[in-house]
Amino acid sequence: MGKISKLQAADFTRTVQESHKANELDEAIAGVFTKLIEEYELEGLVDMNSYGAPWLESSPVVIERFSKLNGLVILRQDTEGLSTDIMAMILSAWQGMASGRGLEFLQFVLNMLFPGNNRVLRLWHSKELANSYPVAVSEKEMPGSFLTSRVRIALTLDDDNSDISDIAPVLEKLVPWHIVPEIAVSVNFSQVDVAVAVGGYRYHVAYLSPY
Repeated sequence: MGKISKLQAADFTRTVQESHKANELDEAIAGVFTKLIEEYELEGLVDMNSYGAPWLESSPVVIERFSKLNGLVILRQDTEGLSTDIMAMILSAWQGMASGRGLEFLQFVLNMLFPGNNRVLRLWHSKELANSYPVAVSEKEMPGSFLTSRVRIALTLDDDNSDISDIAPVLEKLVPWHIVPEIAVSVNFSQVDVAVAVGGYRYHVAYLSPY
């Protein structure tokens, strides 16, 4: 997945190469055509060949192109191909789930991007304070509360996922239309070397959602 196809220039020029050549001019034209494909057009033709199933042995260019087309996550943070493999798996799951996409797909994407460092929480709200909705939302079901259409995507910011703010807008697009996402990022101050008192609070939560 996410690897360059093994197609060669001959796979695209075989018809010309094996066709009848009436004279030396035909031979020369066939040779020039083959050379042009090998040196200038092979990469583009290989990419086009994978358009039907872009998550199978496609180049990073094709994976990114189709990920953008579907509004999915774009990753460029490594040089060993891991980002391309992750994007390919997300794209494959997106195409395969079709109408079955929902919070399960969101959870799948989060597990791919932030393994062991994510939670999708359905939010509840007090019935007594319903007029002030959504001020009194809670992650836990309390007596006299009702389940809302809001979810909290809880992540923890560290050196390995410092690009959360760039990915957050994409995550918001992956939830069903009737679900309102709220992205909460916790910063662990115990891992930051700063000469200030934090007043006993270990985490600060930043909400990246506009809702």
